[in-house]
Amino acid sequence: ELLNDYLTGNAPLPRGAERAREAYESFMRMARSNFAHLVVAALSERLRITGFRSATQNDETGDPELASLWQRAGMNVVAADVHKATLGLSEAYVVVGTIDEDTDASIVTYEDPRWVVGMPDPDNSRRLIAAAKVKYDAAENVDRVYLYLAGKAIAPGAAAQIWVAERKAMGRMGPLAGFDYRDWAWAPQRSGVLRHDRCP
Repeated sequence: ELLNDYLTGNAPLPRGAERAREAYESFMRMARSNFAHLVVAALSERLRITGFRSATQNDETGDPELASLWQRAGMNVVAADVHKATLGLSEAYVVVGTIDEDTDASIVTYEDPRWVVGMPDPDNSRRLIAAAKVKYDAAENVDRVYLYLAGKAIAPGAAAQIWVAERKAMGRMGPLAGFDYRDWAWAPQRSGVLRHDRCP
């Protein structure tokens, strides 16, 4: 949260003028500059995909197909969010879902690193063996916890799984300090086995 406070211009104020604290804090809020956002924006706006090159030699259609897939999946927007979070919050997550029937491309979503935690695969640190995501659903007014498990976290050769638990929303999610499992119920309609063995 501290890095996000700096990024959004709400960094902690310096201490001083204890006898006139309210006036001092009001003045400091007006006088401060948000350099963190400026630095992150300057870098993230310059990070752009400029082209694609497939690994196959003499592949005449591979590069345009990759570019088309990138656009259909909305990766130009997702990539911008991922770059901004990585630069400002030091990490970012992406969940790759099923194929969208309208675009014929995978559904790819950026996930805020303040609400996701991942455990790297000990055999390949570029992949996750497990991850958990906490999300608030305003439409249904519920908090949800998503647990993603790669197949190898369950058993050798097993398919990956998603487990979802939910509870009635309790306002802003915030840290799950004092987590009480009795508040949560499994949501089998949102849980299930995937067709592959990787953590999404």
